[in-house]
Amino acid sequence: MCGLERRRIVTLPPDRETATIRAWLSKHPTINIVSRDPGGEYGETAAKALLNAIQVADHWHLMENASVAFLDAVRPLHEQNPNRNRSDDDQPGIADLCGKLRYQGYLRRQDSRAVITASSATV
Repeated sequence: MCGLERRRIVTLPPDRETATIRAWLSKHPTINIVSRDPGGEYGETAAKALLNAIQVADHWHLMENASVAFLDAVRPLHEQNPNRNRSDDDQPGIADLCGKLRYQGYLRRQDSRAVITASSATV
């Protein structure tokens, strides 16, 4: 969990269970805005723990949804003419590049989580 104003990690819960998240949120009643994953039970959990907080979709999921929509829109064009975005056979098309960027982002997030988890264990 991050404080969005200071852009700093506030805590790293031991799990993603709704009971754990609700307990933590309940201990912090001054939270006014919850930026969260739009899916799952997090909305209901936040609503029960913080009755007056405003809930919004987080930046990562907004960008992820936009990326998926973009790829869904370009994929049919790429499939109709796979060489459309290539000057020669050695250069990947735009769909290949987007997939590579998404995978690189995934690896960075995994590395960040490992660092955070290791730091939390030493505190």
